[in-house]
Amino acid sequence: MNRLAFNIMGAQGSGKGTQARALLSKFKFNYFEIGAELRKIVAQGQHPQHSEIASLMQAGQRVPDSVVVGLLEQALTTLDPEQDWLFDSIMRSHQQLMSQITVFEQAGIELPTIIYLKLDRETALARIQSRLTCLNCGYSTINLVASQANDKSLCPVCQTELSTRHDDELSVASTRLDLFFKDTLPLIEEFRAAGKIIEIDAKPDIKSVTESLLQAIESHYQAAGLALPMRDQS
Repeated sequence: MNRLAFNIMGAQGSGKGTQARALLSKFKFNYFEIGAELRKIVAQGQHPQHSEIASLMQAGQRVPDSVVVGLLEQALTTLDPEQDWLFDSIMRSHQQLMSQITVFEQAGIELPTIIYLKLDRETALARIQSRLTCLNCGYSTINLVASQANDKSLCPVCQTELSTRHDDELSVASTRLDLFFKDTLPLIEEFRAAGKIIEIDAKPDIKSVTESLLQAIESHYQAAGLALPMRDQS
């Protein structure tokens, strides 16, 4: 049986990482976040294309599809083949979709259903400009939330200092949002036309978005006649 897969997508600032963590705390999914893998490549400096990747990411542009496909193939062959999948923004254009279809087929994984965290550009940009991120584990929060902690500069997950990502700077963030609404949103609409989309309003507070998302995932498995891959909470 092909494993189910979900690809969480949305404009920058829509809460993809936050909601992915919520899903992973409840369900047993293999998880692959392309952005985190690319940032790791840049930090380590060992990939043959790390300089090109770094330059493109600093400018808010996309990396070559071949790099994304290579990282995807590696993940699909090294993680648990008996678990369903949660991807974070693994494809961001129709061209990337075309380059990945065969990869999913060969791995015996269903083409991912899109989890679309819908958020308007104005709200997305406001969130991005107030976001703090842990460069170690990927945790992110807005400044108002961080300021409520005992030490607002430390990640509550791994105690690494929180900072602003380069690609959250205004000019870079604007470029990334332009690309999302130009290329990624039409791709999302392709999945909507194919009936492979779960749309969640990402504008409410985090807890409300999480509740809506969990309910939608549970309904998706019920409709497919499959048991939820629950994580042991004991």
